[in-house]
Amino acid sequence: MSSTPFDDIQRQRHQGWRGGDIPLHRGLRVLQVTSGLAWRPAALGGLLCALTIGAVPLLILPLWFQIESLWCAGMTGGECVMESTYPLFGPYALALPLPALGAPPPSSLQWWWGALLVLAGVLLAWLMPRRWLPLRLFAASGALALAIALLSFTPVLGPFPYDLDGYLESLLIAGLILVCLVPLLYALIYYPLDFSLGRQLLLTWLTQLWLVIFIPMQYLLHAWLIRHLSLLAMAPLFLFAGLMLDIAGIVGLYTWAMSWRTRHVS
Repeated sequence: MSSTPFDDIQRQRHQGWRGGDIPLHRGLRVLQVTSGLAWRPAALGGLLCALTIGAVPLLILPLWFQIESLWCAGMTGGECVMESTYPLFGPYALALPLPALGAPPPSSLQWWWGALLVLAGVLLAWLMPRRWLPLRLFAASGALALAIALLSFTPVLGPFPYDLDGYLESLLIAGLILVCLVPLLYALIYYPLDFSLGRQLLLTWLTQLWLVIFIPMQYLLHAWLIRHLSLLAMAPLFLFAGLMLDIAGIVGLYTWAMSWRTRHVS
């Protein structure tokens, strides 16, 4: 037998108008994993992680100090950045710049406005059609986070256990750790793939550069909003615009890098 209708269909799947070839979409391609030198991804990830840790006191923290000083000057009209020392090992310690801002608890009017927002979020989640499920979940999650924050300023769950300075300290430390972990993350999910060393370094440094600049401005924007909206805004901001936003940026850059040309195009 020469060919079957099934074979013809398979050939036609890859033929476009006037007989041209239709290349396989990059979302359907199976990327080749480099073999033979399995230690390379681990070695590259470890080396870049060590270089990042070395750059923390020399480059990253001085840059964060300047960014925080600029924001604090705009919010308070003066200098409010202090250095908090964290012992590491032996005589080594890390001086992390932290803004000392403070934020007030909600006033009675702000508390009732927050209660109205919770009610509005519950109604939106209830009334929106099922095909809008992501928006329904967003509204319900925001209402739940704000409701817990409201109850924290009542005798039911109070007193509220967090303050603005401790909130900023925790998130800045978490962001700094995330910057250092980027090479190890890519050593698991990107370096083993068939991309050139230049592209692997480019993705790593683009991600770290974005995080180093974005993280202090992100959380100082949180501080500005919390100072104006009271501590009620802390929980929704952490839930929707905290570390999840940083992770989303990493995912976006990684997705873009997966579309780059590999060394051996199949």
